[in-house]
Amino acid sequence: METGYIEYARDVVDGKILACEYVILTCKRFLSDLNNPDLVFKPEKVETFVKFASLFKHIKGECGGKSVHFEGWQLLIVASIFGFFRRDTGRRKYLSSYIEVPRKSGKSFLACVMCLFALICDGEPGAEVLIAANSAKQAFEVDYETVSKLARQLDPKGKRMKHYRDSIRIESTGSKLLVLAADSSRMDGFNCSFGLIDEFHEAPDTKVADVIRSSMGMRKNPHLCTITTAGLDKSLPCYDLHNYGIEVLKGTKTDESMFVMIFTLDEGDDWLDERVWKKAAPNLGITTSIDFLRDIVNTAKQMPSKEIEAKTKQFDIWCDSSTVWIPEEVVRKNMRKLDMGDFIGDNRYLCYVGLDLASVSDLTALSFMFVNPETEEYFFKTFYYLPRKALEGKFNGELYKMWSSKGYLILTDSKTTDYNYLKNELLYWYNNLEISGIFYDAWNSTQLVNDLINEGLPMYSFSQSIGHFSRGTKEYERLILSDRVTLDQNPITRWCHDNVELKIDQNGNCKPLGQHNAAKIDGVIAELTALGGYLDQVYGVQQAFVIPNSK
Repeated sequence: METGYIEYARDVVDGKILACEYVILTCKRFLSDLNNPDLVFKPEKVETFVKFASLFKHIKGECGGKSVHFEGWQLLIVASIFGFFRRDTGRRKYLSSYIEVPRKSGKSFLACVMCLFALICDGEPGAEVLIAANSAKQAFEVDYETVSKLARQLDPKGKRMKHYRDSIRIESTGSKLLVLAADSSRMDGFNCSFGLIDEFHEAPDTKVADVIRSSMGMRKNPHLCTITTAGLDKSLPCYDLHNYGIEVLKGTKTDESMFVMIFTLDEGDDWLDERVWKKAAPNLGITTSIDFLRDIVNTAKQMPSKEIEAKTKQFDIWCDSSTVWIPEEVVRKNMRKLDMGDFIGDNRYLCYVGLDLASVSDLTALSFMFVNPETEEYFFKTFYYLPRKALEGKFNGELYKMWSSKGYLILTDSKTTDYNYLKNELLYWYNNLEISGIFYDAWNSTQLVNDLINEGLPMYSFSQSIGHFSRGTKEYERLILSDRVTLDQNPITRWCHDNVELKIDQNGNCKPLGQHNAAKIDGVIAELTALGGYLDQVYGVQQAFVIPNSK
């Protein structure tokens, strides 16, 4: 009996194999299922798969021509998908799976072998296997090419399996394997028994997944497998599925029909530290060499623009931008807990405030910048506000709820941005700090600004044009890279920095932008508004402002 997958699960849980939190939870779930009286585990299914896989030889790379051998983590996936059945109905336990594995781990090859296994050996009458990808190139040049070459190893003369442009058919059993891309016009009329969606992180919608899922209704033991690396766009549906899978593993969502396995680094791990790489790269030293990863990481160190690609494709870390402004480790290094009380009455520091005001019901950021002109040290304490009602239906709603529960986000009891709450906040701090200027976007000016002006607060309009924003952006980058910036240890601030993508015009001016609507950068904008206002005053830049009455 092949038990490498059971040993793998036990070794992960016992700490003998280094793994991230999510893989540990997957292994605990697997071992628990083995002892679940409501389930039947059929090891013979795994034995059959192992024998079936041994008929193949690798197609390309260093392993090309060698017999196929799958590792314990790969067989754990196979055992979970094909091995567990419900005792009461005899139906397969897992009707879907979400598997996230970095590049060079053999994920697509494993998926293709599983597709052929489902076509030939799964016992489903008239099996229909669908392989889908977001692009025609991925679907046909990668997945179908691999499946077709493997199938020809089994039947080199094509006596039992007939190969067509986008399908393989077995006339004797009425079974077929079809390949389609997301932009295919042929998106209905299926009766899928096993579906594979490859590289789902690029999919703009769930159209293909919905079609495949809806076609499985007449099958007794269907399964939809989604296998991917991490992506660059958290607004796409894959990130929702990623988060849902994590909730299933952690038990905050109950879904016994979904198998989840996610290889990545744990929060707090330094992706530059070789000692943690094994968590994200289960085939490190097998199909992924340590030298290969070192070369990629060293390149990313020298070229920050390569950092995001390294994180997403090699370490399965979801990012919100394809380019880097301030590297994540720099932001983390310059963070510590800041207390506003430490600056009250300390005349070494000048205080400037940046306000990024939500127009209706989104995130508002209020950043206090304390600068010591003599030592050129800058401290940023940023507060975040959101109307409680705005949590409903927000794309980032779950994140906001978590941050609120931990005190990082202030929820106001209102349906829209609570200007009165913000007014009282600013009045309080103005009466306790020596604030030299409060800077805001004139385009988004509201009654709040007029009220604060009437209260005598030093309110200054700050243009959001790229030409005006550029000096503060470049200066902030210089300061933080030279360790002269200290940020309050707030995960929302770190998140905002991660979401930044720089816009650069033909004159070399630059300004932070969010890559998409859900990528919030309010904290960064508020910080740069405060810094930019300070620089304007230092360098005597003329701008529209109101000279307030004295306190």
